[in-house]
Amino acid sequence: MLHVLFNGVLPVFVVAALGYYMGIRGVFDSVAASAINKLVFLVAVPALGFRLLVNAPFEEFDWFLLVGLLLSELITYGLGFTISRWGFNLELKESLLLGLAAAFGNTLLFVLPIALALFGDGATLPIVAIIAFDSILIFGGTIIIIEALSADNFSYSGLCKDILLNPPLASMLLGIFFVILSIDIPHGLNVFLKFVGNIAAPCSLFSLGIILSKTRLSEQVSPALSISVLKLLVYPILAWIVLLEIFGFTLMQAKTSMMVAAAPCGTMAFVLALNYHVRCSIIASAILLTTIGSLVSVTLVAAW
Repeated sequence: MLHVLFNGVLPVFVVAALGYYMGIRGVFDSVAASAINKLVFLVAVPALGFRLLVNAPFEEFDWFLLVGLLLSELITYGLGFTISRWGFNLELKESLLLGLAAAFGNTLLFVLPIALALFGDGATLPIVAIIAFDSILIFGGTIIIIEALSADNFSYSGLCKDILLNPPLASMLLGIFFVILSIDIPHGLNVFLKFVGNIAAPCSLFSLGIILSKTRLSEQVSPALSISVLKLLVYPILAWIVLLEIFGFTLMQAKTSMMVAAAPCGTMAFVLALNYHVRCSIIASAILLTTIGSLVSVTLVAAW
């Protein structure tokens, strides 16, 4: 319990708390948070996404495990969108991003280090697989939908142009191209991409803390709590049913995948909200609540 707390939850929480403190003190404001977020969206996330794809060991993935977890994730996404859109009558783009927040967990920053510390390198392959495919299908798909909704005069040619000019999507497409053609990237480029990509998580968390310092949690506690329950309770239950009951995996085989399901909301929904000028206070609150709640959910799964 203490091992997970000090090596998993607190490092994440402290970065956001530092941003919150700086926001309260007036050192950083919402404009600064937006500028930090722009750096994440335009520079760090493309570097991170491209590097993850070109280095992912696709030939070693357990595809049944991956499909089962993605199925659970898509159901959770749909539930998050539906509850936000028709349960709380939220705007369409905000509902999409809340669905993303419910399904797209803080896997890279939160689950992967904990799994490495508890189970070693051999147990992390399912996590690497879900990060790679989440980046393409869930995160990339959400950006495409929001780009289409943001277009003044929608056309497929215009959408394709927007996708190619969107740094995260363009980097993923380039990464897929490299994977298909089995192109190895030079060591120096890999070091550069890792160096730049590593700022994505701490910068987005710091920006999140600044926004939270300007947010009144009581104004959106119900939708934030609903998304939190989906992420920390419903998604893990769905993953359990699909992976263990339907696909027949043992708990030991599916443990790290279950940890992905039990992880807190990732910061990418928040990053997209700021970039596309969507209200981000509910998303930020859900990330805060699930980061705290994941101390229980991830610890229970890891110790099962």
